[in-house]
Amino acid sequence: MKISKRKTLLMIEGRETIGGGQVMTKIICDSLYSEYEIINFIPGNTRSEISKFLNGYKCIFYNNRTYNHGEKRLSDLFKFIINFFSIGIKLLKIELRIKSDIVYVQHLSLLPICVFISLFTRRKIIAHVHVFYIDKRARWILGFFLRSNLVVKVIGVSKYSISQFSSSVKQKAEVLHNPVMPKVNNPSDSITKNIAIVGDVCWQKGQHVLFGALNNVDGYFIHVIGNMVDLEYKKELEKKFKNLNFVFTGMIYDVSTYLIKNNISFTVVASISKFETYSLAMVESWELGIPTIATCDFGMKELVEEFLPKFKDSMLFTLGSSSELREKIIALGNNFKLYGEISVAVKKVAEEHLCLSRFKKELVTILRNL
Repeated sequence: MKISKRKTLLMIEGRETIGGGQVMTKIICDSLYSEYEIINFIPGNTRSEISKFLNGYKCIFYNNRTYNHGEKRLSDLFKFIINFFSIGIKLLKIELRIKSDIVYVQHLSLLPICVFISLFTRRKIIAHVHVFYIDKRARWILGFFLRSNLVVKVIGVSKYSISQFSSSVKQKAEVLHNPVMPKVNNPSDSITKNIAIVGDVCWQKGQHVLFGALNNVDGYFIHVIGNMVDLEYKKELEKKFKNLNFVFTGMIYDVSTYLIKNNISFTVVASISKFETYSLAMVESWELGIPTIATCDFGMKELVEEFLPKFKDSMLFTLGSSSELREKIIALGNNFKLYGEISVAVKKVAEEHLCLSRFKKELVTILRNL
């Protein structure tokens, strides 16, 4: 009897530190490992955060020069040229050796290299879109490569993430919401004044919006959870809001456990930049039954309007408005009945629509249909 060999999937990751996208890389690997032999192509070395995070899988390393956030500069062009040749040569050698069946691009900064190499290797490419590209030139370049026939499927974390591209890209795109991992039940039965904001500590994530909202409001304690991406920004917050009670925790891998242990009653998503296509922090809070208050725009607005339109007025606030955010926090904190209704509703959405089993089933189906 002939035993069929499992197909090989080469996962392309582009970041050494751990953020929401890298959490998703591991979730995708875990969802597909029974179907494919998975090899991760990642930056750094065995000591990098991403290497330790994916230590259950085979990893091949490359050197990567990272680009500036937001609008691209002349230095980014030189980095792109260097990356294109150095990473491209290594990727070609690997592809010729392992002969992967699918190249899964989790970090689109490497998409041009993958498409170019696939001109020679003829590998099928899946591109997973996690962010909205603010820089128009970067968005145009990615759109150009996404239109390639070698890219057989585009997966977007939301409709908003796909909306930035042309109709030809949209035709081969599907929306697959990121899942939330099941956690233990949240035993809290009271509303506290402990509030969390989860994400990289930088201006785009809007920590200053939340700080401004609760400045001179007694009793609240803010837990700032995430990588210290912009230390100058952190220092400015500490200097400007001396009267606030807050803590910067740094990166925490098990955010849900932290939220429970610290009796967090609200999670705020105050992002002010277009790149926020989907908030993993928001849906992780939902799974615990913790209501969120988020910017009324981007992927957060889409999630609330799709799954919880009844509570839109309580869960969304105008972009960048600290005064409105303060009103929403105080109003919901003082309405135990409404808080309870939202708590039950968000948990139900997480368990029924954003669960891991549903994500795995839909992802496997997408790949099988290729």
